[in-house]
Amino acid sequence: LGYRDGKSFIGLRPDQISPEFQPDGMSSTVKAAYFIKRAMDGEPQTFDWVHQTKKGRLLFCEVSLASVDIGEHGSILARILVESKDDQQG
Repeated sequence: LGYRDGKSFIGLRPDQISPEFQPDGMSSTVKAAYFIKRAMDGEPQTFDWVHQTKKGRLLFCEVSLASVDIGEHGSILARILVESKDDQQG
């Protein structure tokens, strides 16, 4: 995504590293909130997503979210698989 290290990436909201709208026309902010809420409610989520690099390049991904308990606080564990360039041109 164009960040020097993980520290500058951690804590960013999905809408801060995504285009304004996803390919289905839905707002990235609204769609991210929907998937995050479902994951926090204990329902693991896997879905297609478009992220955007700091330089504006679109990255087509598969995202998986799951709720995890860390001490007294709940968090979301995210796994992001970026599709290869060959898949994106297809």
